Amino acid sequence: MQSNKEYTQFAVSPEAQKVFETNSDFIAEVYLKYAKDQKYTKKTKPEEFNVSFEAYKRFGRDLKLYPTVVSFDEYNYIFKMILKEKNDQLRELQKKTAPGEETKLTDKDTLNITFAEFKDVLLRIACLAKYKLGGLSGMSNE
Repeated sequence: MQSNKEYTQFAVSPEAQKVFETNSDFIAEVYLKYAKDQKYTKKTKPEEFNVSFEAYKRFGRDLKLYPTVVSFDEYNYIFKMILKEKNDQLRELQKKTAPGEETKLTDKDTLNITFAEFKDVLLRIACLAKYKLGGLSGMSNE
């Protein structure tokens, strides 16, 4: 879908980082709204919750991220890639865990995204949209 090198360059660019710095409170508030529809207060930290695939789809639909910014298939693919990367990392961690010290994984760990992963989703959507608008070169949209 995207060149990993160009995505990484985009993700750490001052332009992208400034968006997150400027809008950090708003991003956290939006995340919490979709975080499994759990009740939260102003003191709630987004790191305490996860977003399910259903909530993620609702987020994209409500904000018209698909089909306006990316296609529905691209939008779903981004979520699935985040989960695949996370699950690959968790499997590697399990392999390195000493016998008797097993890491117990739950659906919360493997089927939902965290706040950090949600921000990564936003970056990937922005990167893909920028590519589609001709702002990034050398990327494949396949």
